[in-house]
This record gives sequence, C-alpha cells and structure tokens, in this order.
Amino acid sequence: MALQTGVATSKVLILVGAGTQALPRLVGLAKALEMMLTSKPVRGQEAISLGLVDAIASSNELFNTARRSALDILERKRPWINSFYKTDKLEPLGEAREILKFARAQTRKRAPILMHPLVCIDVIEEGIISGPRAGLWKILYDDGDDVEVLRLD
Repeated sequence: MALQTGVATSKVLILVGAGTQALPRLVGLAKALEMMLTSKPVRGQEAISLGLVDAIASSNELFNTARRSALDILERKRPWINSFYKTDKLEPLGEAREILKFARAQTRKRAPILMHPLVCIDVIEEGIISGPRAGLWKILYDDGDDVEVLRLD
C-alpha cells in the first residue's frame, strides 16, 4: 500500500482549509500552488524532500514508526514544528505577489468558469499578507468548508 498525498481543489469542487496556510510555509508558494491547483500527487521520497513527511514506513512498521516519532517529539529529541508560523520557505512579499498574479492568470485561462481555484489563491494571499489566522478566517467567511484529502492507494 503506497501513501499518496494530494490536495483536491481542481478535480473536485472543494476548497482546502488549513492546507492553504500550512502548505506554502512548508514547501514554498510556487510548489504549494502547483500542488493545490493541479492536484498532482506527491509520493514517498519527494514528500520527504519537501518536508511534508518525516518518514516512510511499511504497513507493518507504521504504528511503531509513528509511535517513535511521537515519543521523540515528547522527549524533545525531535522538534515539534507549527507549520502555520514557518516563514523560511515563503518567498518575499513582492515575489509572492507576482507568483499569485501569474497563478490567477493561468487559472483564468485554463479553467475560466471555475471560481474555487481563485478563492483558494485569494485565501493563500490573505494568509501570506496578514498571517495564517487571517487566511483561515477568510476561508470561513468566504466558503465555510475546511477539507483536506489523504488518499491511500
């Protein structure tokens, strides 16, 4: 069984919630937009290199690996990172605005009748400019849905 993570925004009509704030801070804005707007899955080693997962384990080792990671965090052997407040992977504001502008233009060109990808971009932008909490409030105000997807194949 292979773990596959993806963000379902463009293939089905839903808007992600907390992922719109955490993902750009984990992988950078350009990669986060690519993942959210194309729903392209991220597998194994790429997920590790992006910092989305800490380890890959077989189904037989999954519980022990997760338990060990949790204990390492509890015993302060591994840091617990609140991704909402990471900023080291976020592009500078001017560059971020250009990336968002390009993403909006591409979205309008590729899917002119779909509004949810544009709302997703707006929510990401709000979180970058005003902080993740403001981005989450924008989700609640604009849509009310908070959905993330984890698929096991």
